[in-house]
Amino acid sequence: PPGTIVDILKYRAGESPNKILYRFILDEEGHVEELTYAQLEQNAATLGAELLARISIDSSTRPRAVILCKPGIPYLNAFFSCLYANIIAVPL
Repeated sequence: PPGTIVDILKYRAGESPNKILYRFILDEEGHVEELTYAQLEQNAATLGAELLARISIDSSTRPRAVILCKPGIPYLNAFFSCLYANIIAVPL
């Protein structure tokens, strides 16, 4: 069985790639935004690699990243990207 949240996401993206993982109601009219396991896994892996390419890592401490997003898919992409890159996410 998977051990970390990243492992679980990778597993679920492989087993049920098109299954909706998150659904956000955007307004009172019921417009929604959805995110599947595969979409989140792809976004997190891509953005996580981009984060690692842009920072310098000191081996004595884990880097931190401030997340300035409202609740929704951009926040989830940012948070999971940090997990993929082994960066401590600091949501504000």
